[in-house]
Amino acid sequence: MKKIIAVHDLSGIGTASLGAVVPVLTAMGSYVCPLQTAALSTVTGVFDGYTFTDLTEHIKDTIKHWQQLNMDFDYIYSGFLGSPSQAQTIIDAKNMFGCKLMVDPVFGDDGILYPTMSEEMVESMKTLVAQADIITPNITEAMFLLGEKDVPSDFGTIEKWLVRLCDVGPDTAIITSCKVDGEMYVCSYCKSTKEFYKIKCCYYDGSFHGTGDIFASVTLGAVARGQNVKEAVQLAVEFISKAIEETIKLHIDPRLGVAVQKVIKELL
Repeated sequence: MKKIIAVHDLSGIGTASLGAVVPVLTAMGSYVCPLQTAALSTVTGVFDGYTFTDLTEHIKDTIKHWQQLNMDFDYIYSGFLGSPSQAQTIIDAKNMFGCKLMVDPVFGDDGILYPTMSEEMVESMKTLVAQADIITPNITEAMFLLGEKDVPSDFGTIEKWLVRLCDVGPDTAIITSCKVDGEMYVCSYCKSTKEFYKIKCCYYDGSFHGTGDIFASVTLGAVARGQNVKEAVQLAVEFISKAIEETIKLHIDPRLGVAVQKVIKELL
């Protein structure tokens, strides 16, 4: 059983971040140790007036305690950060525990930054990405990480972006929400094998928050139990499609996230 530190926020309402990460990775056979970056009353970008509490000091104290207990871990998996300084704390933890690092650089979508994010956070994410083994940005986040102004619409440019991201440090880069010729794809590149993959995704009208967290969690869960990256991404794409379809079928309020609990048996 692989032990994974899940460095994410926790929202009271909305199946995202730790609310999705912990059950997904647990169902896939990993032992998950949550490390909460921030506490929110609801997910951002969906509800107005949400509360936000930065837990930077909590993270430092928790890591110090785990070190005193001589704990060991196989992966650190980071997502939404509560402050830019948390990036360096995660890097320090990776070096301290000698484990692999997966980074989902959560800071934007649809060409813009999320409400709680800033250019300083983008720069901190760049330092974190450079220390990662696997990264899973969406196309907007990849654009900011590379300092580009527009998202690409062809596979040739997307592949070049993936290579550039891997040149910074990671062995594997996976970009979600790639739109080419009106179709949606997840594209990935592995530096060590020099393999480029693209997997077509079903497109659904509407906004389904938390799917990025779920995608990254399923991908890591599959890799942690021995599947290769292509198999992991394929499983993640299929699982998210089933979760969205179940959400639509059951008329679940989309603000609550997708119906992971209805399809999680697919991951066992």
